[in-house]
Amino acid sequence: MLCVFWRDQRQILLMSAKTGGLPQHLALAVLGMIALVPFPTSILAEYGAREPWAVVLYAAAICLIDLLQLAMFTMLRFRHGVRAVGEWRDTAADLSATIAVFGASVPVAFFAPQAAMWCWLALFPVKEELTRRNRSRPSASHPPAGYGILRPRTAHGRLVPHDR
Repeated sequence: MLCVFWRDQRQILLMSAKTGGLPQHLALAVLGMIALVPFPTSILAEYGAREPWAVVLYAAAICLIDLLQLAMFTMLRFRHGVRAVGEWRDTAADLSATIAVFGASVPVAFFAPQAAMWCWLALFPVKEELTRRNRSRPSASHPPAGYGILRPRTAHGRLVPHDR
């Protein structure tokens, strides 16, 4: 789990050409929360479905990490720009799906902690559907075939900018 969070954090930071200020503070908050994940994980492992608060604590930690990542990503998107529109949609959808699934399990955990943990498995088909949609959509970095065919190209095959 920690590797996934670290990978996501790195991906979000790489999407920004320039970071600093509030995005940097959010990045530190996310990393701080990631460092704390072993605590709710050990509580969950120790008490499991016997204690609703163990399930709630773990789900809340995962939600908070992804909420902070979404806030940081949104800040980077609107203040610093993101290289491709698809990256914004895909990352925001992925983070939102995790927030929704783990967030929905919190009230369930108070009545049926075991069922709340089983709810987390809903993330697999949701993420699979998001991946399928991402693959079926044309990429912003790869324009459709024939795009730019009439524009002149350099010796290396790159398109010549319009201002020449």
